Amino acid sequence: MWSFIKYLLLVLGRDKFFAVFTFAIVSAVTLGSFFGSLSISEVNEMQLVYSLGSVRHIIGFGLIVIISVTIKQMYYNKEIDIICCYPVSRFAVSLGIYLAFLIAAIIVFVPSVVISYFMYEVNFAGLLLWAGSMVFEIAILCAISVFFSLLTKGSTMGLFCNIAFLLVSKSFGFIVSVLKFGGIASMYNDVTSGSSTEILSSVSEYLATGLSVLFPRLDLFSQTTWAVYGVDSFTNIIIISMQFLVYVPLVLF
Repeated sequence: MWSFIKYLLLVLGRDKFFAVFTFAIVSAVTLGSFFGSLSISEVNEMQLVYSLGSVRHIIGFGLIVIISVTIKQMYYNKEIDIICCYPVSRFAVSLGIYLAFLIAAIIVFVPSVVISYFMYEVNFAGLLLWAGSMVFEIAILCAISVFFSLLTKGSTMGLFCNIAFLLVSKSFGFIVSVLKFGGIASMYNDVTSGSSTEILSSVSEYLATGLSVLFPRLDLFSQTTWAVYGVDSFTNIIIISMQFLVYVPLVLF
């Protein structure tokens, strides 16, 4: 499996993955510094928020695109077939693909943390927690992307599934708030012109709670306020750790 991981890392290096991502992350930090400098107050804080937020979105969207395209190229080039000819299980193949992309993503992510630490005034503990949460987010994204890319036949369908997961998981806080605070009940109330909606309100609240437990909440991950003001509550940290420990093995196994 380790030779397979080394091979995939060589493939990513051949395809200029490390060079392109490093350039994109450095550009994101630089543009974040520029846009943040336009702020009237709290210039340093705005620069840091823009930089870390840009890095997070670039890694998130870029990673799922690279994983989808690379895996489909391996199918088209019959590299997967050659690997499966050796006495190796399918789980070992999927785990090797996952670990290779995870290692590559962490390698290109670490420089952004170092650059942000030296460029801006940061809360050191908060920045470390943000970086650790970002590693957990990368791990979940890699697992989901590898799962959909291996499951679907075409690269387009796998890419669309990955993008849909990313968008829904990062906007899940808004979805839960709509369901929990009377979204369905309010719509029903408008249609029925003031009818009682207590049952629908209860259904909406239980539905929101159930979905928030079952679905990965990437909106709770990598909050840039941690690097600026520190962490006041460790509730989100506990939720992030639990979701990482549950979803990554669940998807891979």
